[in-house]
Amino acid sequence: TGPEQALAIMAQHNPIFIPRNHLLDAALKAAYQDDLTQINDLLEVISEPFTYRPEWQHLALAPKPEEKIVSTFCGT
Repeated sequence: TGPEQALAIMAQHNPIFIPRNHLLDAALKAAYQDDLTQINDLLEVISEPFTYRPEWQHLALAPKPEEKIVSTFCGT
């Protein structure tokens, strides 16, 4: 098993996109204002977790300091 095979195995099992807390939080806040755009975008992305699309690249970025979630949704 070489590096190429290891990368192929990882690509089959590791999604390209994992929803980040700050994106979920923003989508929920928008939904409470009757704007489902962000929710629909996230649903589209997670329905194809192994597909790379350049237009989704911004969803992989780390949160800006003001977007960081300091406590989780379950209160831990």
